[in-house]
Amino acid sequence: MSEKEPTLRIKKKDRELFEAVLDSKWVTAPGIKLTTRDYEILQFLLEQKFASLEVLYFRFFDVRKGMDDPLPTNLWTTRQRLTKLRHQALIKTEKVLSSSKAHFLLTSQGLKVLQDRAEDGYFPIKPAKKIDFSLYEHDLRVSLIRAFIESRGVSKRWFSEKWLKASPIFIGPNERFKFSKDLRPDGVYINSRDQKVSVEFEMSRKGRTRVRDKIRLYEELLVRREAGFGRSERSQVLDKVWVIAMRPAIARLYTQIINELASDKSNYRVDMYEDVVPECAR
Repeated sequence: MSEKEPTLRIKKKDRELFEAVLDSKWVTAPGIKLTTRDYEILQFLLEQKFASLEVLYFRFFDVRKGMDDPLPTNLWTTRQRLTKLRHQALIKTEKVLSSSKAHFLLTSQGLKVLQDRAEDGYFPIKPAKKIDFSLYEHDLRVSLIRAFIESRGVSKRWFSEKWLKASPIFIGPNERFKFSKDLRPDGVYINSRDQKVSVEFEMSRKGRTRVRDKIRLYEELLVRREAGFGRSERSQVLDKVWVIAMRPAIARLYTQIINELASDKSNYRVDMYEDVVPECAR
């Protein structure tokens, strides 16, 4: 009678670790060469907290000639590239209760890739660990606004609300400014004329007093200039304010207050969300 083959005994904690490593969420797929667009996608997710498949398509993959042209079937090219980034553990997905679609977030590994590529390796913000459902609708629409103005070349650089909260922004060669809690826009972007434009997206109507206080604060920043480090010159904090309203009543209220308080009305613009984000993306 032959002897039995020896049995390999593995401790429970070692077996659990081994199974975790085999799990597809832990395994990194064979390396892929990251493109400039891949790095931009990772930074977009870092700054905007999360993004839907559609947001990333409109920002990074849309090659249609007109906004009324049909969307590609299943957004396949976008989906395929994001799958590769996910297999590299650079991004992850999460679903929200109000939508059956997956949304994409940056991982800690994705942040490390960005840091390794950056000249100084410094980012003042960290990836969102999960989606804040209370802000989901607002954050998603702000990301769509950013996606469209960047894809159209309107914005050369966007500073997200998350970035503005954590770090100053450069307003000149050696000048920086940090927004206070009293007034922190949904984003600030640099346009083609190097003007600093503050973006305020309003989903629900605010009280008249609150809107008046906000416009007064903007009036201060539109004329305020910050001194540079060791320099006598001063750079203007903001050049323009762009209000994007979800409802006509919100747009009317802002327009009334701006007409009442603004020293120069040309510094302000009020638009409806539907005029900024095309129907195909809503």
